[in-house]
Amino acid sequence: MNVLATCVRAGRLALGDALSIAERAEEFMAGREFSVLTEPVLALAAASGCAAYDCEFVVLARELGVPLVTSDIGVLGAFTGTAVAPGRFAGR
Repeated sequence: MNVLATCVRAGRLALGDALSIAERAEEFMAGREFSVLTEPVLALAAASGCAAYDCEFVVLARELGVPLVTSDIGVLGAFTGTAVAPGRFAGR
């Protein structure tokens, strides 16, 4: 949504086109959503200084037993056992 909103604000995408893209993405993702508990998310956010939004992905990756592939420097630094840079992940 942030990417779509940024493109609309910058005039690179019409609002109607952004809505169509979002609708198609929501249809594609239907039934593939995951939810995480609030307590571990807030605990990680408080301890790491990372945004709760980012910590939701960390908690989910840990629950699924998979690495979190990200370019976010803060997340990579705070969660070295879970987060991995794309280049490092691809070079496994």
